[in-house]
Amino acid sequence: MGASTSAHCQPQCSEVSFDDVVVCAATSISAFDPNFSEFAEEECLDREPSGILPVKATLASHALRYLSRQSSECSWEQLRCEFEVQSGIWERLNSGDSRNEGLLVQLKLKIECGLAMHKGGCSGDAIVAVQAALMMDAAAKHVSRHVTATEMKAMEAEFSKAGLSPRMKACAEEVMVQMCVSQARHELAEYLDMVASLDDSRLDKPKRWFLNMAKACDLKYGVLKEYINEVLAADAQLHAERTMIAATSFNKQP
Repeated sequence: MGASTSAHCQPQCSEVSFDDVVVCAATSISAFDPNFSEFAEEECLDREPSGILPVKATLASHALRYLSRQSSECSWEQLRCEFEVQSGIWERLNSGDSRNEGLLVQLKLKIECGLAMHKGGCSGDAIVAVQAALMMDAAAKHVSRHVTATEMKAMEAEFSKAGLSPRMKACAEEVMVQMCVSQARHELAEYLDMVASLDDSRLDKPKRWFLNMAKACDLKYGVLKEYINEVLAADAQLHAERTMIAATSFNKQP
């Protein structure tokens, strides 16, 4: 029933290939920097042409922020759409039956509150509301495990009328996942802004931080991953040079 109903509510989350966006931007850059086209054709160079790495860092930074907004909005739109389906299912299953009214009201209120807060720009509070709905759903299912098999079947039948459907739960969990991904993308974007502005204070961060952030960003685009890997390689080289200079200076001390 849920599957057939959800066909009438499909979120419009068109995914743009950001590789195409970055390539177009890179083409524009090449018009101003003749070295860029030559670099783009090389599979491996020992050192970046002057000024190109900061440009790539800027492109990657913008890409991460764009993807963060796109993925987050898509997850919330999927949740909103599935909630419409879920509400219709609840209404049909509980028509004339008030036994689940309390749980239904609380679940619906939390999801509606989350959607409204997100729409109003209160992302933090919106996440808290969705998380509360998931916890309430999980708590009700947990209680149903401490009964006999016969009671379990009866309670599961009743809970199916008031709990979150698998699709609804998956959409709510995806909102939570995208919150973490978005946070990682913004943090990495800020780091790339420091690369673009030649801010050496970024080198105070351990290499493991950069790797962890890149992994948490859920990168799927070839050009974007390539640019970020180049920044990582360049900063790793700077780290090594700083370490060598520090060691040399220490050995020269009387």
